[in-house]
Amino acid sequence: MSILALKDSLALRKAGSVLGRASLSEEVIRCVAEFNSGTKVPLRELIREKCDKVEVDSYVAAMILAGRLKAIAQAARFDDYWSEKVGIGYQWELDRLLLIARKSATLKPEVAHA
Repeated sequence: MSILALKDSLALRKAGSVLGRASLSEEVIRCVAEFNSGTKVPLRELIREKCDKVEVDSYVAAMILAGRLKAIAQAARFDDYWSEKVGIGYQWELDRLLLIARKSATLKPEVAHA
């Protein structure tokens, strides 16, 4: 893990301890509701660059949502109970993605190596 990533992790845990369980949970709900509402995501506010808004149903917006949720999940590491719940969700999705990848790999024809 890089020094910058460690600093971010520490800052997020400190923020999580200030915000607490309820506020972090509300942030997750708010981010997902914002994504599901069809509201355009203002990238300028999210990445501090001059950009146009991205359609919520785009792949880009979906990945931005994933990053936002990742930050909230890292902030939840301040608390053992919430950290455990994040870990359960992470493991659930890890297992699901690996299963999908394995199924996808078995369905694709193999490419002959030269």
